[in-house]
Amino acid sequence: METKPKFAEYFSLWGILIAVLFCAIGLCLKAWAPMPIVESAGEATFIAGLLSLAVDPILRARLLKEAANDIFHHILGFNQQPEIKDRLHDIVTNTKLYRKDFRMRIKFSESGDDVHLHLAYEFCLLNPTNQSQEFTQHLAWEEGERPSNCKIWFTAKEKTYSVPMEPKQKEDDPGVLEVWGKKQSISPTHSENPYRVGGEYSMLIPKNFYAVLHFGSPTIGAIFSFEYPSDRLEVSASLPTIRIEDQWIYDSLFMPGDHLNIRWKEIQHSASPK
Repeated sequence: METKPKFAEYFSLWGILIAVLFCAIGLCLKAWAPMPIVESAGEATFIAGLLSLAVDPILRARLLKEAANDIFHHILGFNQQPEIKDRLHDIVTNTKLYRKDFRMRIKFSESGDDVHLHLAYEFCLLNPTNQSQEFTQHLAWEEGERPSNCKIWFTAKEKTYSVPMEPKQKEDDPGVLEVWGKKQSISPTHSENPYRVGGEYSMLIPKNFYAVLHFGSPTIGAIFSFEYPSDRLEVSASLPTIRIEDQWIYDSLFMPGDHLNIRWKEIQHSASPK
């Protein structure tokens, strides 16, 4: 199904202010014009401001729709299937928040026949649009991952919070546990970014196993650090852009649904000869 952009998205604050200014200047010139040519200029200025408010958003919406429909033909030389076009159009028009400087530290420790993982993460949250956007932090696990010790936090110039959370069963998917943070309003990000988001949690997973870390939001670049008993465990992850000791650095873009695999296995020591 095609996603239709909201009409308000084609307005910007500066565009509205400039259009209103043109209308005001046009009315002033028309009302106090010392000569006919100035009065005509006032009428033209007023009409230009009015068209900017009424016609420009409609034209932009139409051009965007036409570009979205025809872009594959111009770029690839052939048209693409409607389902693929709709999906990519949805990604472009609905990606209004994204993450940068994502860092996660994972500490491994043995716990009987299992491995205890403690994961701590943080990232910058950015809003490239011209309007405030709502954001709610969300974490989800498979029940078999046995999540615990969950805490999420949010920091901005005007407010900050850190809340311990208890994972709860997802209503429409009984095998999934999840937590939801507080709803936040994220202002447009321009020259600086005041929003940092993070959290931590633990998982208890068998030895000689793996964990899949899914990205729920668009993320540009990620760094993972591992701390583990190197004499007893061997840890690896999906192929990074570059690896520096126990830091795995990824310079790529991760979209919702993309994932990384973290793997570990117990080191088998040979028996010492007598």
